Amino acid sequence: MNISALYERAKLPIKVALALSISMITAIWLGWDRPYWAGLAVTVMSMVETSGHSLRKGKWRLVGTFYGTASAFFLLAFFAQDVGIMMVLFTLLVGICGYMIFNPRYGYIWSITITVCSLILVMGDMNPISDFNLATLRLEETLLGFICHIVVFSILWPQSSRPVFENAVLDLLKQQQTNLVNRRHQLIKRDQHTVTRTVLGEGLKLVMRLQDLLYGAEADSYHILRERKSWQYIIEVGDQWAVAIGHLTEAIDLLKDANLDMEKPQIDAIFRYLLHNFQQCEAMVKTGKSPSKRQISCFQYMKLGFHPETDMHTQGALLLLERQLNSMAKLSDELVLAFYSAYSGECWSRDEQSLPKPIKRWSLDTERLIASFKGMLVVACLVLIWYYYNPPGGSLMIALGAIFGLTFISLPFANMKKMLSYIVGWSVFVLLEYIFIIPLLNQPYQIALFYFFSTFFIWFSFSAAKDLVSRVIGTMILVISTKSVMCLTPVYAPALAISILMAFTICLLLIIFFNEFPFSAQPERVMLRRLKMLKNVLAWQLRYTVATTQERRRWWVPIVGLLYNIRPITLVMGADNAAKAIPWKKFPEVSEEQAQVIIHRLYLLVLRINSLKDGYAKWRLNTKDDLAQSMVKDSVLRIATALEHTDGYQNLLVLEQEMLSVYNDVHRRIHLIDRQVEIEGDISLEEALNLHRALASLGLLVNELKVLSEAMAEFDFKALEIQYFTI
Repeated sequence: MNISALYERAKLPIKVALALSISMITAIWLGWDRPYWAGLAVTVMSMVETSGHSLRKGKWRLVGTFYGTASAFFLLAFFAQDVGIMMVLFTLLVGICGYMIFNPRYGYIWSITITVCSLILVMGDMNPISDFNLATLRLEETLLGFICHIVVFSILWPQSSRPVFENAVLDLLKQQQTNLVNRRHQLIKRDQHTVTRTVLGEGLKLVMRLQDLLYGAEADSYHILRERKSWQYIIEVGDQWAVAIGHLTEAIDLLKDANLDMEKPQIDAIFRYLLHNFQQCEAMVKTGKSPSKRQISCFQYMKLGFHPETDMHTQGALLLLERQLNSMAKLSDELVLAFYSAYSGECWSRDEQSLPKPIKRWSLDTERLIASFKGMLVVACLVLIWYYYNPPGGSLMIALGAIFGLTFISLPFANMKKMLSYIVGWSVFVLLEYIFIIPLLNQPYQIALFYFFSTFFIWFSFSAAKDLVSRVIGTMILVISTKSVMCLTPVYAPALAISILMAFTICLLLIIFFNEFPFSAQPERVMLRRLKMLKNVLAWQLRYTVATTQERRRWWVPIVGLLYNIRPITLVMGADNAAKAIPWKKFPEVSEEQAQVIIHRLYLLVLRINSLKDGYAKWRLNTKDDLAQSMVKDSVLRIATALEHTDGYQNLLVLEQEMLSVYNDVHRRIHLIDRQVEIEGDISLEEALNLHRALASLGLLVNELKVLSEAMAEFDFKALEIQYFTI
C-alpha cells in the first residue's frame, strides 16, 4: 500500500481519536464526572458518512437526551414506589422505541431516548435527586462531545454532505437517461434486448436514498437548506417518474409487434426532447449554475397521427403511447424548472396536475414490529433476572440489554456470532491494556494520549466500510470498560471492568437467542416473510383500489390497512437486500441467480400494479359506464384472489382469455370515436383511452403474474426454511 493510500486511510481515525480524547480530557478538566459520555457521543457521531449527517445526528442526540430525561423523570415521579409497574412501563417504552428506531429520519432520536432513559434509571439507583443530577450531567457531556466533534471534523479534512447528495442526483439522472435510451431503442430500432429489468428497481432505490441524503445535506449546506422545497419536489418527481415509466412500458409492450415506420420520427423527437431535459438537469448539477430562463423550453403537445390502414389494436396502443410520452415530456419540464429554481433561487409555480400531492396513509411494518417485540423480550428477561436473583451488575444488565438489544436487532441481517467474536476480541484487547498500560498513567495528558492511540488503532486497523460495527463496538468497550480511570478520583479496578464485560456478554447471549428463534432474523427467513407479506399487501391494495366509498368506510378497513398500506416497493427492496445477504452456499438446492430473477420480476410486478391503480383511478373518476366498471372491478378482484391463494395462478389463464374479448370491444369503441362515429353509451375519447389504459394494465399484469408464477415454481422455497441451530 502506497503512502497516499495510507494517508487517506488515516484521516478518519485521526479525527475520531482527536475528538474523543479532547472531549474526555476537557470533561475531566471541567470537573465533570463520567466523562466517557462525551466520548460515546463522539463515537456515535463518527459512524455516519458525512459532516451533514454528523451534525444531524448531533442535533438528534440532544433532542433524544431531552426526551430520555423526560421519560425517566416521568417514571420516577409516578412509579418510584412500585418498581414492578415502572419496569413494565419501561419495557413498553423499549418496544415503542424499538419500532420507531427504524424511522429513516427520526429513528436516532428514539435510539438516544431509550439509551438516556436506561442510564438515568439504572445509574441513579432509582433515586429522583441522583437521577436529576445525572440527567443534567448527561446533557452537558453530550453537548461537549457534540461541540468537540463539530470543531475537529470542521477543521481537519472537512467533508461536506452536498457533493455526496449531488453525486446521488447525478446517478439518478444518468440512470434515467439510460432507461430512456433503452426504451427508445425498443420502440424505434425494435431492439428487445436493450431493456434491462434491473434498471427499474435501481431507479426506485436511488430515489429512496436521495431522501435520506437530503436530510444530511440540509444540515451543513445553506444552499440545500434554502432551496429545500425545490429539492424535495425533485425527489417527488423522481418517484412519479417511476409510475410514468411503468405506463410507458405497458404501451411499448402493446406495440412490440406493430409496424411503427410512419410514427418513428415523432416518437424519436419526443425521446430526444426528454433526453435533452435530463442532460440539461445534469449540466446544472455538474456546474452548479442555472442557465438563462430563455434557454428553458416548454414542450408542445405532439400527435403521432392517425392512419386508416392501422388496425384497431395498434391504433389504441398508439393513442396511449402518445398520451404517455406527452405526459412524460410535461413532467420533465417540471423537473427542469425545479432544478432551475434549486440553482437560481427563483420561485416557480408547481403544476398540481403534472404531479399531484400523494395521499399518505398510516401503516405498520411487520419486520419493525418483530424487532420491537424481540427488544421487549430481551429487556423483560433481564428485568426478571434482576428482580428475582439480583446478581452483581444486574441493574446495569437491564440498561445494556435495552441499549445494545435494540442496536443489534435493528442492524440489517447482523451476524450475532460475529458480534460475539468482536466483543470477546476487543474485551481481551482492552483488558490487556487495563492491566499492563493503565497502571503506568498518572497524568491527564498521558490518559489523553492513551485514548488517542487506542482509538486510532481501532479505527485504522478496521477502516473498511464493512468493519463499521467492529470499530464502534471496540471503541465503546474501550470507553466503558476503562471508565474508572476517567473519574475525578481515578480508580484502578480490573474487577469492575471484568464485571461490565460479563454483564455485556450475558446480554449479548440473550440477544442472540431471541434474534434467532422467534421470527428469525436470518436473511433467508426475512426474504420469505417479505415475499409472503408482499403477496398479501398487493392483494389488499388491489381490493382497496376498486372498493366503493361505502366499502372503504367500514370500521375495520383502517385497522387492517395499518398492516397493508405499506408501499409494495419497500417490501421488494427488503426482499432484495435479504437475498443479497443470504449465504447461498449453505443452500445448494437453490441458486442466487434464480432468486434475483424473481426479485427483478417483482419490481416489474409492482410497477404494473402501480400503473393499474393510477390508470383505474383516472378512469373511474369520470366514467359513467356501470357495466364496464363492474367488469373491470370483477377482473381486479379475481387477480387479488389469485394473489391471496398459492394455487390461484392457474385461474389467470381463464382471466386472460376473458380479457381478450374486452380488448376487442374497447379497441372498437376507440376506433369509432376517433372516426367521429356516434356510438352507444355516449363515451368520450378521454374516457375510452383511460379505460383502454386500465384494461391494458390488467392484461399486462396478468401476463406478469404468469411469468412470475413460472419463475417461482422453479424455485425451491422450502429449502430456505431449514434452520440450523449453530452458535
